[in-house]
Parts: sequence; structure tokens; C-alpha cells
Amino acid sequence: MTLARFQRSESGSVSVEMALICTVMIMLTLGAVEAGYAYSQHSAAQNAARHGARLAAVSAPVSNTVINASGSYDITCAGGTQSCSNGGYRGNAMDRIVRGPDSDGRCGTTTRERRGMCDVMNSLSVADVSVRYVGALPAAGQRQAPPLVTVTIAERPLKTVLLGGALPGRFRTLPSVSASLMGEDLDG
Repeated sequence: MTLARFQRSESGSVSVEMALICTVMIMLTLGAVEAGYAYSQHSAAQNAARHGARLAAVSAPVSNTVINASGSYDITCAGGTQSCSNGGYRGNAMDRIVRGPDSDGRCGTTTRERRGMCDVMNSLSVADVSVRYVGALPAAGQRQAPPLVTVTIAERPLKTVLLGGALPGRFRTLPSVSASLMGEDLDG
């Protein structure tokens, strides 16, 4: 076949077009699957933070200082450093929030009532969690109100199957997630 006849020939052009279109479609589909997986991880982190805030609101505080606090206070307890800003870190209280009230020290399938944060987001550890207690100065003649409890899950690496190397640096991490609730007055 001569060069001129080869340039005019259209045989095989449909196959080439199909290969190009399929490549683009497969890349778009896989990108959508990865985006869905990333959204699922963020949703799990949000649910774990909400669950941790509920547990922290009704459980014994992670800081001994909160138990007898009066007036205004702002105390943050970090699981990574196992310390509180005003001292008195209680590891068993943090474990109860992260691993659940069943005190079995592990994460996994359990009943809804016994679930901890790591049962909602299984790759979570105590080192990833911080709990903040904020108390306000009570009005004259009033008792100290329960604190505002905020549970924060630290920034974590985003787990991706295909796009990990293709994503820019800031998209490779799951941002920190927080949830806040008013503490329960368990004293009656």
C-alpha cells in the first residue's frame, strides 16, 4: 500500500476513536469511585466525632480538673500526648470514649449501646482524638453548668486506591473533624 492510499484509508478509525473514548470514560469512572470512597471516609470521621461527643458528654471527664471546676475554664485533653492543658489526664476515660463503654480495649463489631468512636471509624486510635471542655462562669446564685464538650479527630491520611500519587498534597489528607455537645449534669 502506498503512502497516499494509506493516508486516505479510514479503516480502523472507529477502533482508534473507541479506544480513546473508553480510556477517558474509564478514568472518569474510576475518579468518581475514588471521590465516593474519600467522601465515605470523611462521613465516617464525622460520625465517629459525633459519637465521641455523645460519649464524652455523658461520661466521666478525661481531665480530673473538670470534675471540681468552678468559674470559667477551657481544658483540652489530647490522646496523642496523653495530657490535659491543666493536668489530670485520665486515660481510662479517653479509652471509654474511643473504644466504647464495654471496656474490652479493642475496636470492632459490637452492639450499638457498647460502641465507641473506633467502632464507627475502625482505623481510629486514642492518639488521633482530643477532647475539649469549656465551662462558663455561672450567674450569681446559680450552680456551675455542665461544660461544652468538643471532640476532635486530628487530620489523617486519606486512603485512596488509585489516585494517591495523582492528587496534590493538600488533598491527600482527611481534614480534622469536630463535634460539640453540652455536657450532661449527672449529679442530679
